[in-house]
Amino acid sequence: MKGLARSCLAIAVAATLALAGCSMPKDQQAIGAINELGGKYKTDDQSRVVEVDLSRTRVTDADLARLRFLPQIRSLNLTNTKITGQGLAALTGLADLQTLYLVSTELDDAGLAQVRAFPGLRTLHLGRTKITDSGLTALEGLSQLRTLSLGNTAITDAGLSHLRDLRELATLVLRHTKVTQAGVQELRRSLPKTQIDR
Repeated sequence: MKGLARSCLAIAVAATLALAGCSMPKDQQAIGAINELGGKYKTDDQSRVVEVDLSRTRVTDADLARLRFLPQIRSLNLTNTKITGQGLAALTGLADLQTLYLVSTELDDAGLAQVRAFPGLRTLHLGRTKITDSGLTALEGLSQLRTLSLGNTAITDAGLSHLRDLRELATLVLRHTKVTQAGVQELRRSLPKTQIDR
């Protein structure tokens, strides 16, 4: 019901502005795009969009460009979509982004480099993507990361060297990767407090 009400509100706002000879504000266009794609969103007590869930939708890289008009987004879920690094590049204005789900997307090493634009990330899920060891260099500056999931990727022991300085990391998921127990033990010397799930 809430989603329907929001859709109706977006349509009503668009119609009102059209009658007044005005174009719809960019943030309302972005909300309208989320609704059109079948996505969901949540707002804070000031009616600012802070969470967007576009998982399992037909969202494209071009669609993501509209989200830059919702700069207060803190959580973005793009699981099971066709998003690539090109789409992430259009989101560089989301300075408050803390949680990002990219599971089962088309993300590769070049695309992963775009996460450097989100230094405040605390949760990052990259399972079932095309990333490899070399792509993990993009994570070296994400000093606030607390949860990192790399399951079902081609990551090996060599890639773990890029995670050694993530001192705030509480949970690291490495299930179904090529990481060995020896690699995990070596990483634990740098991150003794991190729970590593392999």
